[in-house]
Amino acid sequence: MKKRSLAFLAFCLLLVVLAITEIVTGDGIKLCDKPATYYRGKCVDQKCSDNCKTFESATRGYCTQGQEKLVCICVYDCAKMNPPPKMIATTPSR
Repeated sequence: MKKRSLAFLAFCLLLVVLAITEIVTGDGIKLCDKPATYYRGKCVDQKCSDNCKTFESATRGYCTQGQEKLVCICVYDCAKMNPPPKMIATTPSR
């Protein structure tokens, strides 16, 4: 009985983790977030959101606790985000 309960609990936990990682809005848009590039100063939600919309073309922004202080996080439509730069492999010349 305990093994069955533990397995069920583990399965439920897995479902919750998957649901959190696949955040999708009601419109079917998957959202991604990353730290703001241009925001400086004390993080205030409204200022952070305005900065993300104006300077970083994000949907919105919010403040969250970083390692030492509050940091501004911008929320983007994942489909519209620029992909990360590709690494170019170079071969050493002889």
